[in-house]
Amino acid sequence: MDWQAAMLLAMPGDKEIATALHLGRNIQTLREARGRTQQQIAGVAGIPRATWSHLESEAANPTLAVLQKAENTAAVRVAAAGG
Repeated sequence: MDWQAAMLLAMPGDKEIATALHLGRNIQTLREARGRTQQQIAGVAGIPRATWSHLESEAANPTLAVLQKAENTAAVRVAAAGG
């Protein structure tokens, strides 16, 4: 296999890109439904605000640990987020 073929295999397909966009949109929708800022929800998750922003905008590929923190935060009651 030449390098060009290897690069094409390593690139995400339409399905992977669509899944990433859907995930980010869902994370943002959940945060907004709670009436929280990125700063507030990132503080509850224990991650930097910029990292939360990247989750919502798909600007980077999050690690499994970051995804788990986001998932755990989604299960936290709004009162725990300072409301």
